[in-house]
Amino acid sequence: RSNYHRPQKSASCATTTLARHLTTFKAPLVFEENKRPTTTDMAEAEGKPTISVWTIAGEAELRILTAIIDKELSEPYSLYTYRYFLQGWPELTLVAKTEDGTIVGGIMCRLSRHKSGTNRGYIGMLAVAETYRRMGIGGMLVTAAAKKMDDKGADEVVLETEVSNTGALKLYQSLGFVRDKYLNKYYLGGQDAVRLKLWLPRSMSDTQ
Repeated sequence: RSNYHRPQKSASCATTTLARHLTTFKAPLVFEENKRPTTTDMAEAEGKPTISVWTIAGEAELRILTAIIDKELSEPYSLYTYRYFLQGWPELTLVAKTEDGTIVGGIMCRLSRHKSGTNRGYIGMLAVAETYRRMGIGGMLVTAAAKKMDDKGADEVVLETEVSNTGALKLYQSLGFVRDKYLNKYYLGGQDAVRLKLWLPRSMSDTQ
């Protein structure tokens, strides 16, 4: 149970998987708050709302996002933690919105230099409101965030999730993440975690 390390030769395959996921959407997924978005191709004819992904805009949206995270995730987070991500890397906090502007999910990330010498992107929180699950929104948010981190020079993206969270594991592995390390009693409640990693050899931008 020491780790789940996979050889780095998996990197190109993993990035290809995520790049392929990017191409399933018609338009760029991330927009500045003062620009008109081009929405994703989630057909209302199939009973699904049209969802777009935006860079978060201000305190009001942060309050809505943190309420979703607090409700949907088992690990508690303080206001300090939220502000740490938002103030340090405001462009890496993204929200998913319906056509009427309702926020239904979001992702908070950071990008920093790791002790190994790599530029490491980190997904701190990902949450989607319960009534909007199973619509591909989580995958949209992860894809958009990974693309932004890649554009900013990230070499890899990592995150932790509970071993028992099979839904999250399935989502991330479908996007090309691989199991990198087993973390015993990682969470405050004593739950074990798995660290997942996606390598980004700076080729995602070339797939568009």
